[in-house]
Formats: sequence, structure tokens, C-alpha cells
Amino acid sequence: MIRSLIITLVFVLVSVSAFAADTATVNVSAVVQGTCTFDTTAYNMNFPLIDGATTGDVTAAVNLAFTCSNGTPITLDDVSGAQTLVSGSGNMAYAIDAYAAPATGTGATQNLAVTGRILEAVYSVAAADTYTDTLTININP
Repeated sequence: MIRSLIITLVFVLVSVSAFAADTATVNVSAVVQGTCTFDTTAYNMNFPLIDGATTGDVTAAVNLAFTCSNGTPITLDDVSGAQTLVSGSGNMAYAIDAYAAPATGTGATQNLAVTGRILEAVYSVAAADTYTDTLTININP
């Protein structure tokens, strides 16, 4: 009995060592692409009604909401400076005040206030009409 137990044990040990083990590595990767998007594609900057009682420069503002991937550098078109409102009866100059976008995205919604200004000297000689313009602002990661 002991002899058959020893033979069985030797056989098991020899059988186990007859198999070879091996290992493999698995390389895992993921890419988070830097993106920036405006929360909506159309915003409105509406100046207040300008009439004979209006004095001083008039201003209007719009808050642009956008989201950029966390840590993504932000590049935003600079449309500050001279602009032109157009109507059927003429043009009216206005300006977009300087603004500064955040340098990097946070992964959450961020806001940028953009302010327009029409000087009293400009609107006081403009013909009565509705004036419009379209600004295009691009945001890029």
C-alpha cells in the first residue's frame, strides 16, 4: 500500500512537471480626445431700443457657454474691435470689447461674456432702421 502510494505520488509529480506554463502581457490603452463645443450654436446680442431719449454709449452683452475636455488648451477667435451693423438705409459701427477666454478646459461648462458697444456719436446720426450683423466665433481645442 505504501509502495503504491509512493508510486502514485511520483507519477503525479512527474506528470505536473511535464506541463509548461507561459505568460502573456496585454497592453491596454485609451485616448481621450480634446474637444471644445459651444452649448448652443446660436446666441443673440440685442442692443436696447435706441430712441431720441437715449444718451451715452449703449451696450449689449451675451454669455457664451462652452465645454472643453479637462486640461484641453482653448483657442477662441478674437472678434474684439470694430464691427459694422448693416440696414437697408446704411451702416452703423459698433465695437466688441476685449475679452479673455479661459486658458484650459475643465470638462464642465465654462462661460465667456462678450460685450458690444455703440457710441452715442454713431447712433445719434444713424437713420431710423433695424441694423443687424452676424459674428462667427470658433472655439478649438
